[in-house]
Amino acid sequence: MTTDRDYGNKYIDFLPAKAAARLCLMERGVLARDAGTTKEGDGFPAMVLTHTAESHTEVDALLTAAAAAGGRVTATAADGRSGYFTDPDGFLWRVTH
Repeated sequence: MTTDRDYGNKYIDFLPAKAAARLCLMERGVLARDAGTTKEGDGFPAMVLTHTAESHTEVDALLTAAAAAGGRVTATAADGRSGYFTDPDGFLWRVTH
């Protein structure tokens, strides 16, 4: 995989091959803070699944739908660009545009 962005031991992002999943690695505390949770306890698995929305409006709509379906929004979409929620099974999701 080819490195897209590399910020030392805090963050590295790889360019995916065509039709492949993208991989990004972050220090656990940085990811937890970005997701609106803590790295200790709170059931934080140190993994986030990401869905890329078509628009800022869709980001907000997906977060609203996730909450209505039993998820818990952990970080709202400040400026409509991205937000986080946990699904009913406890998996953490990022919705971004």
